Amino acid sequence: MKKIDVKIKLLSPAVLSTLGSAHVMTETHKFISGSILRGLFAQRYIEMQELGRNADEHAGFRHIFFSGARFVDANPICKGERAITLPMSLQKEKEGIGGNRVPKIQDLLNLNGKAAAKGFKSFRGMASVVGNEIYKANVKTVINFHMSRSGAKERLKGSSQDGGVYSYEAVCEGQSFIGTIIGEQEVLQKLVDGLNLDGNGFMAYIGVSKYTQYGKCSVELSEIEDLNEAVPKIENKVLLRLDTPYIPREKYRGNAEMELAAVIDCLNHDTEDKPFSLGQVFAGNVDVDNFVGAWNMWRRRDCALASGSVFEVKRKGVWTDRDLKTLNALMFKGIGKRREEGFGQLRIWSVDALAMGSNIQEKDTEIQANMVIPEAVKNQIKSIINGRIFNQLQIYAYEDAAEARIEMGTGMAHFFARLEQMLEEARKNKTSVQKAMSAAIKENKEHQDDKIHARDKAHTPFQEHLSKVFIRKKASLGEYLECRAGIMPYLDRDLHHLIKDVGAGSEEKVKSLLKLADGSIAEDKLADNDYFYTYWHWFFRYGRKHATKKPRRQ
Repeated sequence: MKKIDVKIKLLSPAVLSTLGSAHVMTETHKFISGSILRGLFAQRYIEMQELGRNADEHAGFRHIFFSGARFVDANPICKGERAITLPMSLQKEKEGIGGNRVPKIQDLLNLNGKAAAKGFKSFRGMASVVGNEIYKANVKTVINFHMSRSGAKERLKGSSQDGGVYSYEAVCEGQSFIGTIIGEQEVLQKLVDGLNLDGNGFMAYIGVSKYTQYGKCSVELSEIEDLNEAVPKIENKVLLRLDTPYIPREKYRGNAEMELAAVIDCLNHDTEDKPFSLGQVFAGNVDVDNFVGAWNMWRRRDCALASGSVFEVKRKGVWTDRDLKTLNALMFKGIGKRREEGFGQLRIWSVDALAMGSNIQEKDTEIQANMVIPEAVKNQIKSIINGRIFNQLQIYAYEDAAEARIEMGTGMAHFFARLEQMLEEARKNKTSVQKAMSAAIKENKEHQDDKIHARDKAHTPFQEHLSKVFIRKKASLGEYLECRAGIMPYLDRDLHHLIKDVGAGSEEKVKSLLKLADGSIAEDKLADNDYFYTYWHWFFRYGRKHATKKPRRQ
């Protein structure tokens, strides 16, 4: 069997409607189903061959679209590859258990006799598996508000007389998806010939409201290529995952073992000793239906095993050539009903020792949507990050004040109260709070020098307190406030890593969020004004509290 890879790039938002959508809100799938893919190519084929409404009477059309080809779901591109629905046997370490390190992953089908580790939860979604690393695919969506204007008067007026409103969730433009068409060489060649391609592709429209503002996309086809046939790594068993939902011919709703019995029956067909049996199963159910434009009505809803369901097939003895041929036919021709729409596609799952990959430095622009972020959202991002920075500065101030209390003496509570009052006065300077505070400290020292006898100048109380309070044993309080220490204590990487701590261990998280908001964090800005004020305000407050604490009795 052969295949053609199909790359679809959205040129406008697309609404790929899902089940259970309310009247006022239509949600969207995060992938392009095989049903949509099949309809897209069928419409192009009919138009190019001028088959009209009687296309189903054309033998060539029926052979391609009703039996010969398999149109497999187009999933988002991640790390340059087609993402898959993660197997339901995967679990990810819970947040916070491993600290700031990357969470671990365990596969309940690959424990090799060991007990499952505690502190893990289900790991779902779409991702690309590169080597042994998993990279999550995050499809960008947007919600658009619409007003119903179905009547002639409403269209002229530009609003709904009855107050009819609704919203569409849509996959954002600029994102790309990869699907596959599987079939024999002859079938695929007839399909390509009948499409009359412009180069290696064509323009099309998919999804809901595709004749208005949604669903425009470009379709690009690869050359006809060989399929990578499966070769099990383990002699006595193989792990199979559902790449697309499986609609069984028999109705065993909720009983995955009975639904998957068809796979075992196919493998055991024409064998004397029936060597194949079903092992462990991790599966879930999903309801499947879709709107058929040619009928102008919804198809009957079916219950299916969800994509990502994974199960173990055991074999007595070694795999034979006949077994491999049967397995590959099952995988690529599919099992169950509606196989021409890509349902029932199986793939081997054989990845061991999985780990989470990081998408922070992701360079693959295929999944990045060309979104315009409103100014209100940008301001909210900056406000949230600033709030986190202020909270972290308060934590630093408490820790540093507790450490500095070791060398504190009498009169310190009054000293910190004076510093706090001076800071409030310095805050009135709109240009630089840091410079205003530094000038106030120097002025206060000179004022005290004029009142003290010459023999006591080196030992004024104010100067003495400034010099005896050390922050993390790096520099004195006076050196910091007079800007002689070189850098503020909360920006000293040996003491604190402000942006990294704000990002819960990842400096890149904060920078990437600020990049979305067209903002940045410069160290000279962090050393002054609101940031400077916040740290020293809390330092003086906590310093005063520590100075008035009574020592505990031993």
